[in-house]
Amino acid sequence: MKSTSMLLGAVAALLLTVGCEVHVRQDGPPPPCRTCNGAGSLACGGCGSKGSVEVITACGTCKGSGALRCGSCAGAGAISCGKCKGTGDIAEFGVGKKLEVKIQCKSCAGRGSLACGACTGGRIGCSACGAKGKIAQQAQCQSCAGTGKVACRSCRGGRR
Repeated sequence: MKSTSMLLGAVAALLLTVGCEVHVRQDGPPPPCRTCNGAGSLACGGCGSKGSVEVITACGTCKGSGALRCGSCAGAGAISCGKCKGTGDIAEFGVGKKLEVKIQCKSCAGRGSLACGACTGGRIGCSACGAKGKIAQQAQCQSCAGTGKVACRSCRGGRR
């Protein structure tokens, strides 16, 4: 096979030197593209052949913060003590003009408020984004129009 190729090469060179045109003719169909092996397309690198990509956006519910204002305490982080009605004292009475007695509320230790049990510092985690502030959504890959394949650049999808 090698000697035939060399012989044909020598004959072609001789014919070219004397001014003859040489046309190489190949019988049968052309060989398939080496890049895509004749498939005409390759796996999309933009989406890893899945046809879709993950798009990360800020959560619209919490505006990307990951937390919302607590509805129980209106964002204050504390609620008014129900026993003393927020005053810190349970009873107040005077004995004459000179003596006034106040009894401190034991429930709130005289502060008038209790820590809100529903939140931390007046904020609760956003349930829409799992307190992350971002939402991941699937979108169609723009590189392959959702097919997962792109045309071969070598043969431009012609397979040869």
